[in-house]
Amino acid sequence: MDADTTSSAAGRMVNLRQAAKLANVSEVTLRKHLKLGRVKGTRIDGKYGQTWSIDYDALAEFVQARYGRRLSLRHVGTETAQPQGVDTVRQLRTQLDETLVALGRYKQIAESSETTAAEVERRLKVRIAKLTQDRDAAQRELERLRARGFWRRVRGK
Repeated sequence: MDADTTSSAAGRMVNLRQAAKLANVSEVTLRKHLKLGRVKGTRIDGKYGQTWSIDYDALAEFVQARYGRRLSLRHVGTETAQPQGVDTVRQLRTQLDETLVALGRYKQIAESSETTAAEVERRLKVRIAKLTQDRDAAQRELERLRARGFWRRVRGK
């Protein structure tokens, strides 16, 4: 360990997420090591259930022995160990905000679609009315021609 991190690391506790980030392993892997007793940590009751609190020194020894790497506190935020629920709540809040923005976009699309559908329906009604008028005019012309008689139609008078 560096001399500057040794003095600030004494008695420092980190949560599971921070420890996994420091050790460059997944939270699942680190949790397995904790359960098998390879890393010393304590389970604490948090607002959202139990979580792990891990002593930095114990984690540093484990990482040095297991992976041959040294840890540095520069990777850890200034906060002390927090229950995982705090990060989860932040993530859920962010997801909720993103979902609400997407919902607003979908509402706009739906309203736009309804407006477009109404416009298309109006145009179709106008077109149908025009075609109906054309059909009626053609039918009247056909009846007029039939009323003239055969020889008048043939001679074109």
